[in-house]
Amino acid sequence: MKTKTIDDIAIKRLATAHTNFSSTINVQARLKVLSEARPLLDAQQKCKDIWQALQIADYKKEGSLNDAALKILMDKQGKNLMELLLVRNVEDILDLLDEDEDGFLNEDEQIMIFSTIKERMQICSEDLCKIHEYSLYKDLMRGIRLLEDDINSYQKILRARNQKKELKAYHEIGDDKLKKFLGDWETRFLEFEEECQEKMLTLEEIHKKQREELNDELEKEAEISK
Repeated sequence: MKTKTIDDIAIKRLATAHTNFSSTINVQARLKVLSEARPLLDAQQKCKDIWQALQIADYKKEGSLNDAALKILMDKQGKNLMELLLVRNVEDILDLLDEDEDGFLNEDEQIMIFSTIKERMQICSEDLCKIHEYSLYKDLMRGIRLLEDDINSYQKILRARNQKKELKAYHEIGDDKLKKFLGDWETRFLEFEEECQEKMLTLEEIHKKQREELNDELEKEAEISK
């Protein structure tokens, strides 16, 4: 009995009285696409878990994740990040997402986690079409649409958080300016009061001296009159 080779298995032919059509699908390529697609089918829920872990990692709500925060993220979501982004450690995350190479993930770079996963899902969905896995393609496209909605929600949350921080900073700047303004004018009033007091003392001294001189003149005139 002849053993089928990989090429024999990979080639599927359809030939009837009406058609003479044949399609070639490489088995290894097919298995590769399916293996990449399976972890992505529930990517939207995994991204929700990653988002929650991001909030824990950024517990101070500073909007920036350093090495320690990324370590917390990897401890909590390392398996999902490995499946969805193929990253194994903090260094891999920074290599993939740290665009400005400052050693931190800012809020835009955090959103890139989900945008990159969505991009990978889109590429994989196209590959599923090529191997005629239309059911999986539809499932993956449904997940992509749900993830897009989630990304919009995440961006709104971050924008609202930024606006709150900016408003707080604005108020703090306003309070500092008001304190400086009041302090400056308090100093000016004190200086003005001290200056007035000095002028009053000077005037009192002058008036006292003038009275003494006037009294001396009056006494001299009185002596002359006698």
